[in-house]
Amino acid sequence: MNFTFLVFLFLTVNVTDESDVIGSHEPVKATVGQDVILPCHLGPPSDVSTLTVEWRQDEKQVHRYRSGKDYLALQDENFKDRTSLFHEEMSRGNISLKLTKVTERDAGNYTCFVPRLVKRGKVTLIVDHDQEKILTPADGRGFSRGAVVGIVFGILVIVGIGLFVWKKYRKTEQNAGDGGGRQEDEEDNKSEESDVIGSHEPVKATVGQDVILPCHLEPPFDVSTLTVEWKQDEKQVHRYRSGADDLVDQDKNYKDRTSLFHEEMTRGNISLKLTKVTERDAGTYTCHVPKLPSQVKRGKVTLTVESVDDADKRRQTNKTVHGGDEILTPADGRGLSRAVVVGTVILILFIVGIGLLVWKKYRKTEQNAGDGGGRQEDEEDDDQVNSSPNVQRRRRR
Repeated sequence: MNFTFLVFLFLTVNVTDESDVIGSHEPVKATVGQDVILPCHLGPPSDVSTLTVEWRQDEKQVHRYRSGKDYLALQDENFKDRTSLFHEEMSRGNISLKLTKVTERDAGNYTCFVPRLVKRGKVTLIVDHDQEKILTPADGRGFSRGAVVGIVFGILVIVGIGLFVWKKYRKTEQNAGDGGGRQEDEEDNKSEESDVIGSHEPVKATVGQDVILPCHLEPPFDVSTLTVEWKQDEKQVHRYRSGADDLVDQDKNYKDRTSLFHEEMTRGNISLKLTKVTERDAGTYTCHVPKLPSQVKRGKVTLTVESVDDADKRRQTNKTVHGGDEILTPADGRGLSRAVVVGTVILILFIVGIGLLVWKKYRKTEQNAGDGGGRQEDEEDDDQVNSSPNVQRRRRR
């Protein structure tokens, strides 16, 4: 028994004696507050779990392991509760040191030492202030933050492409169904794309007039089988559902004064007609399609109501400003718009200009014709003068 133990011990010592303690030729970089691993191992690998292992920074004792466990009685205060070895790896020659919560004081040269081998390895630790490095357990050097951001961005792009391809595949599968299925899918897709659109501009009306509050689906979509609601704040103005008007809960102020354009609802028109407008009707209205599978299910329309007296005063002011000629706007509900008047004036000026151009061309043609006749008469007069007897006698002399 004793002989066998001695042989085993002899072989172990011989194998260990052949191993070198290897540190790191490259400096290990870390940032303040992070954890870092100072690499050190035996090569070729050899079991050091029964030997003594020491780590030092200059003369300071960083960590000691002996008799199969850590021995930290003489450990420097700076490293207290911040160092550890990988015990389960020591049988394979790994004697790397893990150092947690790195400080600026930790920077420097470290030595890993196995006294029985009388061999040492060296590791240099550089401590950085910024956060540009993210350390990894493998070598303590890590990836730059930019690299990590790039990897994350790449993953997001791949996921996005995957979702896009999946949606295309689903759409192809749906289109591959029967004709009725395709029609339903197309209608669903249209409804998903359609939004409820109100009016960005306020609608103006005068007391006693009828007015239309515009609202529609864009792109057009058949809502004749859906529920459509019009509200002013919390008051129910008009409701349509199951293919017919449902006015049970309608506010009394709107009784017998509201209607939808039923024949237009198949094309997405859900505008509301309000008759005999009163001053109480002024405010913000909401057109709502509750079951529309879209992000935008509501549209808003603002109605401003003008009293008859105010409307008359405004028209009188317009007459005064324009010299008695009233120019009505589309909001007044009658007459020509200012744009139409301006367009008409421009057209008249254009026609007059063309007429003047034609007239000038005609005058010029007449003048040219007159000049030609005058030249002919002058030539005839010259011939008569030259043929007279007196002129001929003078030429003979």
